[in-house]
Amino acid sequence: SNKHGGTFIGHVNLHGEWVLAPVQTIPIQSEIFSRNRGILETDALVGKSVTIVGLGSIGSQVAVELCKSGVQNFYFVDHDRLEVGNVSRHQAGLAHIGRYKVKVLADLIHEINPYAKVKSHAKKITWSNFEDIRSFITGSDLVYNVTDDRSARLALNSLCVDEKLPCI
Repeated sequence: SNKHGGTFIGHVNLHGEWVLAPVQTIPIQSEIFSRNRGILETDALVGKSVTIVGLGSIGSQVAVELCKSGVQNFYFVDHDRLEVGNVSRHQAGLAHIGRYKVKVLADLIHEINPYAKVKSHAKKITWSNFEDIRSFITGSDLVYNVTDDRSARLALNSLCVDEKLPCI
């Protein structure tokens, strides 16, 4: 194969018989954001890490759009599973009902960019697991605080202030 892609001759099984056929390879990693060039500077986002806490309707959309913009390193935190009532506003569909949202979003991110790195915690943020979450967000360039729990939002905001991390 060629990292730049191209057309090669290969074999395909056509009705039980192997025949020569052209095979086109596409360099996914170098081409995945090619349509964004000139519109978005996706190369500037390649090495950035983003933590998203709360992967409901807003958090799931933020994750998907950041991935489409070139972010490749994600940390997801959410303790909820996807429910039928979530689907009308969530990025995931009915096929994902019952799964942890962090796992669903990891799969959606990898459908867009199979080279993205995703780490996830299916945990609820509380003041008692504060230090676990601190170790998880350390190394992020940006934190999105989109949980629907007031206490969790306050705990995460406090962590971000302590760690001098920008938090949206």
